[in-house]
Amino acid sequence: MLEPLLAEVATKLRIRGELTAERLGHGLSNETWLLRGAEEAVVVRRWQPLEAARRLPPEFEISLWRAAAARNLAPEIRLADVAEGVVAAEFLGDARTWADQDFADPGNWPRLSRLLSRFNELSHPLPRYSPLAAATAYTNLPPGEAMTPWEQSHREELLKLAVEHERDNAATVVCHNDLLPANVLELAGGGLRLIDFEYAGRGHQVVDWATIAVFGDIEGARRAEFLNVMSRDNVLRANAFPDAIRLVRLLAYFWARMVLRNRAEDLRLVDLRDRMRAALD
Repeated sequence: MLEPLLAEVATKLRIRGELTAERLGHGLSNETWLLRGAEEAVVVRRWQPLEAARRLPPEFEISLWRAAAARNLAPEIRLADVAEGVVAAEFLGDARTWADQDFADPGNWPRLSRLLSRFNELSHPLPRYSPLAAATAYTNLPPGEAMTPWEQSHREELLKLAVEHERDNAATVVCHNDLLPANVLELAGGGLRLIDFEYAGRGHQVVDWATIAVFGDIEGARRAEFLNVMSRDNVLRANAFPDAIRLVRLLAYFWARMVLRNRAEDLRLVDLRDRMRAALD
């Protein structure tokens, strides 16, 4: 049976015919479905309650999303209702979701650089992205739960790196801040689109570059080559990129650890947690 929320979206968008819904994802802050009718389909997201410190307020996210779509950087929004916590966007049926190997491919780096440069240039009054707020939330344990000595040590490292990042890197441009491969879509014609802007905010591009390097396993000499493609004329302090890579890995580890409290059977999260821990050792 179709959820009432999805039936309401179909009614508002006048999607006709027999309706079907396929769950596409369930993140920390949202649920996503592919809603199909007889002749059209939309992607529907519903927000979950989440502290403001850990995500962009929905009204900002929708406004940014619309600005990105206007520059062909994101799918078009078909319907948005902040009060109901729902947004429906065009379904890019010919698009392919990127995977880790797409980030690892040097042939894709110039394309990513151009995509992110255009995204960075968006004029939007976003609040500053705070890795410290995220780090604090991800490592805040419920009563009765304790960290291992390894986790306690790395929690202290995470908080230190987050403080230093906010102190040393000016928040000057619009950044994605959750640039996982699954948040990049490639159209059949080769164009790229970004999705999922709930952690976007003004910041330094090095977090997005570091996220690509982490999930693309870009190491050694390839890391310098990658940074040269991405950074262009940006001048970074000596340890900014390796520190950002360490910061991203720590955030990913503690995020996965936190979500696994309620989704212990999710093997993708287990793999992410274990992958980040192995890279941090």
